[in-house]
Amino acid sequence: MPQWGGTRSAARLAELTALYEKGAVDVRLRATFSLERAADAHRLVATGHGRGKVVLTVA
Repeated sequence: MPQWGGTRSAARLAELTALYEKGAVDVRLRATFSLERAADAHRLVATGHGRGKVVLTVA
């Protein structure tokens, strides 16, 4: 089971970011929501319609 956090996860995130920046990874975003709108994001995902990832932003 993967563990989240720590240097191993940071290295994996950096690797994925580099691949994304090179265009080697295709990420389709359906919608982005602020953390305060997490309930709205959950409702959208629960519909089961559409393609792409739903992302919560933390700022």
